Amino acid sequence: MRMGSKPILEYMWIKVLEDGKTIIPQFDFETGKQNSWNADNVKLSKVKLVPFTNDLANKMIKHGSLAIANTAQSVEMNVNGEDVVAGIDAEISVTDYYVCDICGWKFKYVKVANEPFVKCPQCGTSDDWYCSRCGEYKYDYRITKKNQVQCLDCDIPIGLDRTRHLHVEKEVRHICDYFIRTPTRSVTIYSDGNISIT
Repeated sequence: MRMGSKPILEYMWIKVLEDGKTIIPQFDFETGKQNSWNADNVKLSKVKLVPFTNDLANKMIKHGSLAIANTAQSVEMNVNGEDVVAGIDAEISVTDYYVCDICGWKFKYVKVANEPFVKCPQCGTSDDWYCSRCGEYKYDYRITKKNQVQCLDCDIPIGLDRTRHLHVEKEVRHICDYFIRTPTRSVTIYSDGNISIT
């Protein structure tokens, strides 16, 4: 996994103060810098979740926050002075899978009995093992207790040379759900675009 992996944000919160006009956005409209939810202690009339504009998303990127503009709908919750919090529930999932250089098939590895190495389930390809002393590829070999692959024909003291046809790749997915919550109510915009009001 890439260290420091960040999600690409699609929404931000906006606090609307009791006067119904004054707002405090999560990201400053002029600079793109992020404001903390707890930076002020003011009474609110409502909280909104709004998508980013192109202009604001570009400003945010300059400050290290990844954002993308979209035309999705905004949501809001009237809070009239209630305790409220807004933010993101984020999850990062990492999936390892193999890619076959021969046929291009992508697959998850499942250990098969009596198969010491990975094989492509589509075309049957596995990594090749070459003996430099015999000058040929070997399909029968011995695996030592230290997991060294050795030639059965010449007992070369060093292991066989491996030619990789299957390599591991990682898929990193960010799942971000944006929320507004009071002690008794909540609004959530899920990463798939669905909205829940409870």
